[in-house]
Amino acid sequence: MGWETAVSSAFNAFQTNNQLKTAEANANAVTTSGDYQVQNIADNTVRQAGTVQSSFLQGGISLQGGPQQVLQQIYAKGNTDIARTATNSNNQASNIVNAARTNALNSIAQQFMRSTGGTSGITSGLNSVSFGTGSLNGLGQTIGGALDPSPVGPYQSPF
Repeated sequence: MGWETAVSSAFNAFQTNNQLKTAEANANAVTTSGDYQVQNIADNTVRQAGTVQSSFLQGGISLQGGPQQVLQQIYAKGNTDIARTATNSNNQASNIVNAARTNALNSIAQQFMRSTGGTSGITSGLNSVSFGTGSLNGLGQTIGGALDPSPVGPYQSPF
């Protein structure tokens, strides 16, 4: 490995690390924003229930029976909205981090392929392997067809 490859690999590692840190900071920001949204929904739910309760009481309606069911529906809707908001922000944060990790792994893999000569270097290394006569079974199957299960080599139409 030449010094150019070493410097390129070090820069790639530094850049990948920075991308991961940025993604984690973005994920934390999304989670914090989701927490604020959840708190706002909770506050608004309590306010809405209080407003409805005050309206019932000012109208001379007892809170027993139907009005109690209305309040329960308000709280149920608030709880559902809170759960959805929290789940969505957690999923979004997770997606940000996972995308950054995937990009980091792709970057590392590409750097590895460049440093080893790419796929052509790996393929030429495999093609240079010889098993004596250049075939695996002596019946014409070449190394390129080594994964073919037929005893005489890659599939050839009999017609």
